[in-house]
Amino acid sequence: MKSQSFQASTLWVLADNQRTRRFDERADHQADGTPQDDAYDEITLTELHYQRVL
Repeated sequence: MKSQSFQASTLWVLADNQRTRRFDERADHQADGTPQDDAYDEITLTELHYQRVL
């Protein structure tokens, strides 16, 4: 991504998925506190925005 002049990478992680959040944080992604709710049928899942400066 850096070689293609991207400044940052972003991803959305399920808020309740602690294992994935720890993995992403070890890879220098930082949660910026922005939540997003996605509704799938009758279920709403909350995701958190993560970003890593390249």
